[in-house]
Amino acid sequence: MIDLTPLGLWEPLNGLGEHWVLEHVKNHLHMLAGLGFWNTYRSVPRDAWQTLAWAIHKWYPPMPMQLGSITGIRMVGAEMQLRRACDFEVVRAGYVDVAENTPQIERHARWVYGKHPTDGMIRAYVDNDEMYLLMEGDDVAGMVAIVMRQDEDYQEIPWAERLANDEVATLHILAIRPAFRGRRLGSTMLEAAARLARQSGRRAMRLDVLESNLPAQRMYERAGFSYRGKRSQYAENTGWTDFLYYEMALE
Repeated sequence: MIDLTPLGLWEPLNGLGEHWVLEHVKNHLHMLAGLGFWNTYRSVPRDAWQTLAWAIHKWYPPMPMQLGSITGIRMVGAEMQLRRACDFEVVRAGYVDVAENTPQIERHARWVYGKHPTDGMIRAYVDNDEMYLLMEGDDVAGMVAIVMRQDEDYQEIPWAERLANDEVATLHILAIRPAFRGRRLGSTMLEAAARLARQSGRRAMRLDVLESNLPAQRMYERAGFSYRGKRSQYAENTGWTDFLYYEMALE
């Protein structure tokens, strides 16, 4: 038998056998996946996670699910956290890995390290406390710059609402290292960034992406971003090309 006392949501299941509990957890997780897990998990008491983690481990023994990552809650023997980066060399190594080893990067993101991103760009984000790392234990899984303002040229885009530059958070050079691809960790970082922006009082989160980067566009749209416009501009790694602009309302 299993003690489900911490999990107030499932108190009627106390005293039932493992099979019934696991089936209930399985069905509930499917529902959470359909609704958008991060919008639902805040209603679950924090001390419920130990019981939920046990059930997930029983249901998914070969490949533990990664939940609760943005708060650093330990889930099934692993911990994922979004942490502010302070070591330039660690961040640089992550971006070099992405630029050199990500499949089809020349087709989609078209990154060439040294042209985009650059040492100067990354160092500036680190020095300004705007660079964040998605950590799995001691391993860097992903990187993103979260800037609590938008550049003046963003005002030219037809956003849903005209906001002051300091009412907006912008995301830059979001990347998942090749060894961690296929686990939707990009979506995890977007959720964490949105939470951080809300806590900082921002009303919207915005970004731009190459028109050629279809995988990133699909990820942003799944996460709740809306397309707002297109503009041609020059970048060292691409020359003149079209960028698409997306935003997510945070209110």
